[in-house]
Amino acid sequence: MKIAFLIHNNAPFSHRNIMDGLLEEYPHESIQMTFEQYLENQTSVDWVFLIDHYKIRSHYKEIKSKLAIWTLEDTYEIDSNLNIHHDVLFTNDEGAISIRKEHNQNVYLLPLACRKSIFKPKSLDNVWLKPRATGDNDKYELIMVGNAFSNRVNIVNKLIEFIQENKIIMHIYGINWDKAKISCPYIFMHNNLISETELAHLYNSSEMALEINRELHNQNTNKVKAITPGRGFNSLGCTCFTITDYRETSTKYFPESGIAYCKNMEDIKRNIMLNRFEKRKSAKIGHEAVYQNHTFANRIENIMDILK
Repeated sequence: MKIAFLIHNNAPFSHRNIMDGLLEEYPHESIQMTFEQYLENQTSVDWVFLIDHYKIRSHYKEIKSKLAIWTLEDTYEIDSNLNIHHDVLFTNDEGAISIRKEHNQNVYLLPLACRKSIFKPKSLDNVWLKPRATGDNDKYELIMVGNAFSNRVNIVNKLIEFIQENKIIMHIYGINWDKAKISCPYIFMHNNLISETELAHLYNSSEMALEINRELHNQNTNKVKAITPGRGFNSLGCTCFTITDYRETSTKYFPESGIAYCKNMEDIKRNIMLNRFEKRKSAKIGHEAVYQNHTFANRIENIMDILK
């Protein structure tokens, strides 16, 4: 089967990272180019596979081959892409499946995944057998990655007193954290985006990761009620103990013994304070589950089964 993998010329780096992860695992003949290049000279292929982008939706009907589209950030864009032209549609959010079926879309779930070439563990001794961090910029007790959505800001604010009492070093990476006005001598905010390589280094330098899913975007008429986890695949890929907020679909992706599901602030605090043996044990179980079920090789296999 010959597939053209296309991406918008100015697609965000997150889309490019996902496409690169797929292409690393695709074992057959393929064509790789930008969407714009493909439209200029459409090559005969069995399928075109592209990552959805709002700037190119008006041109989907110009594609002559069968068209498979992967929609990302479905929580935010579900109202705007319910009528796009496609033969097969993949969504990364399980909560969008029922809504898309109601609109007669030929839709399948395709979650995000761990890129094994980047998110891989270093020696566990690097993190687990050294003393806790005391401010060293290269060793973090707790890391949180993600833009400053209100639910994440609220959780950090509720953790401040606990973090100060227990002298926990926390580093936060993402956009708009400078507007959150969080003041704590143990919390260091880095208001910027980071590469996958940098992110893997952070996970490998941290004892634990707090992965809070983005909040549900309720301005949509069609409200997505369940978000499929994403970044936790990467933290566990690096064997970093991972704490996450519980969502109704969460346990389909990670065994309860491999990730710390939390329904309230007390759950989060309790898991932060687990002994290091329990954290290491959980991280190893989570890592094995991710490498077995949630890599881009797994996603390519799913894609191929459906397109065949």
